[in-house]
Amino acid sequence: MQVTQFGMPMVNNSVAVLGGGILGLTTSIVLKLAGYDVSVYTAKEISDSNATSDPLFASAYPAASVIPHTVRADRLETLVEDSGVTFLALLKAPDSGVRIQRHWELSENELETPDYVDALKDFRRFDDSEIPVRRRGARHVSGYSFDCFFCDMPIYGRWIQKTVQSLGIQVLRTQITHGWKPQNPADYYVNCLGAGAARVFEDLQTGSLVRGILLLAEYTPM
Repeated sequence: MQVTQFGMPMVNNSVAVLGGGILGLTTSIVLKLAGYDVSVYTAKEISDSNATSDPLFASAYPAASVIPHTVRADRLETLVEDSGVTFLALLKAPDSGVRIQRHWELSENELETPDYVDALKDFRRFDDSEIPVRRRGARHVSGYSFDCFFCDMPIYGRWIQKTVQSLGIQVLRTQITHGWKPQNPADYYVNCLGAGAARVFEDLQTGSLVRGILLLAEYTPM
């Protein structure tokens, strides 16, 4: 049996990963380390100078806290714990752009304690009088804070791209639209197009993009 340089078995199956954002590149790395022959198909790359002009290509510019929000409740705590192990390794990688910082979630509605609270580090709820920042005129604010892994996306994105290159994963530039087929068919296809998937797959439910704000600010308790 053949094995890769990482000790993983060579499975000799080809995989086409659709999308070259953080999700697509990370998926391609995992599959490559598992022994698959992987190619990534994407119209844009994170390092493109005009990447941020397309709001659907979110990987180009945001920062990201490693917190699950859309996963089944029965898997949340396990997911947080497993991702913590992974990102602890990334934290130790030189130039990865991963760090640990204090994360706040605040709302002018009553914010419920998350189901995965037991997996969060140094979790603390705050009542209205303790909230450090609020919108002018807000009558009530609730929230909590905890320590979490955080990816500085411009740095992390470049690091992920370098990792893909170092593993010899082929990244092919192409506009993926409905009916698209690669020049060299693969055994498996993985959809990592994110918000752009609606351009390709007609059976997806209509989605909407939600704009949010991440604020990084120095804070000294009074």
